[in-house]
Amino acid sequence: MGNEELAKQLVTYADAITAFAFVQSAAFGFALGQREFRDSTLKAPYLVLGLLALAYAFYTWFIFECRRGVAALLSGPTHMDPVLMEWTNRIWCYRFGIIGLAAFLSAIAMILTMVGAHFDKDHAPSSPAGKSEPRS
Repeated sequence: MGNEELAKQLVTYADAITAFAFVQSAAFGFALGQREFRDSTLKAPYLVLGLLALAYAFYTWFIFECRRGVAALLSGPTHMDPVLMEWTNRIWCYRFGIIGLAAFLSAIAMILTMVGAHFDKDHAPSSPAGKSEPRS
């Protein structure tokens, strides 16, 4: 496998993890609409937020490493067209932007779920005995 082939493979990995992160964000938002999932996440909301942050930090690191790998593999005596280089850099920035947007949407969905549960005790997780708390 040559440098260009490996660089293309790294770009494919970066595209795949970007798509996965965004689809995961959408799926998380839809899953919060299901009572059982929402109640489960509300039992440890800060743990969920921490795991989300950790996941998106990993996605960002992975894409950053793919970008470094592509740059290292394609560096050398060949000079890229300035327009091509500009668009290549923009595409990498777009990947990072999509990861940031997905992280933001997931965090907002979880935070709004927490706020909603605080103001609407009927949708908060039930007590351990399976009985809901009386409304005040």
